[in-house]
Amino acid sequence: MKKRLDTSLMTWINRPALWTTGKNRIILSTEPATDFWFNRSRQLEKFSGHAILLPIRQDFTLTVTIRAQLHEIYDQLGLFVMGDPSTWCKAGIEYRDEQTSSVCSTVTYGGFSDWAGMPISSGIHTLSLRLHRWQNEFRIEFSFNGLKFKWLREFALPLNEGVVQAGFYACSPGDSSFDAEFFDMVIESLQWEEKRNKI
Repeated sequence: MKKRLDTSLMTWINRPALWTTGKNRIILSTEPATDFWFNRSRQLEKFSGHAILLPIRQDFTLTVTIRAQLHEIYDQLGLFVMGDPSTWCKAGIEYRDEQTSSVCSTVTYGGFSDWAGMPISSGIHTLSLRLHRWQNEFRIEFSFNGLKFKWLREFALPLNEGVVQAGFYACSPGDSSFDAEFFDMVIESLQWEEKRNKI
């Protein structure tokens, strides 16, 4: 059963100074020098990005549409799922330059963040994202029209008693700021077909 996400049940990590929630909508303004990125071998542990998350124990599918006018390298927004502050994934749009951005994802575990993505036009400002969770396995998909979703990544996270924090994030690692908008937020029972057959 589909239902709109109740933003009143969500909690912030690094709440920005400027934000608002409305009917199935979240808008925030990122603050400069905010990021989620770990590389302990280089003594980089950045957990200063903005995220608004909901604790969820059961399997689920979470869908959202994101929108922003990105203008500085590494400006980014999208989905965020976390086991704990050192175990998480972020996925969405990341800005590169006036011509090219990326639909990308980062999984962080054991002190290191990876990165995987594909190039898209920087003229694309709106994207739909879908997160499936089955036990400790996850699948992220994206869509340019909100109807036909494509595979972006599958991964696993070790979870504390099966609870994850899932929701949305935005950050500006450089000296910049932008307005991030999240809307059409829907949570429902698991829609990952190959895993649904195992339930």
